[in-house]
Amino acid sequence: MKAPDRKTVSELEALPNIGKAISKDLRLIGIDHPQKLIGKNALQLYGLLYNKKE
Repeated sequence: MKAPDRKTVSELEALPNIGKAISKDLRLIGIDHPQKLIGKNALQLYGLLYNKKE
């Protein structure tokens, strides 16, 4: 599978290993576009998600 072009990808589901469930979780914490993931720390995002689901 060819990696998506970081500059043109517009859907979370177009990223490798991102399906409907993960994209739903990302949207829950305000990540609705792949560009919003750039520079983010995975552990911090997990913490945000954990706090939202409590």
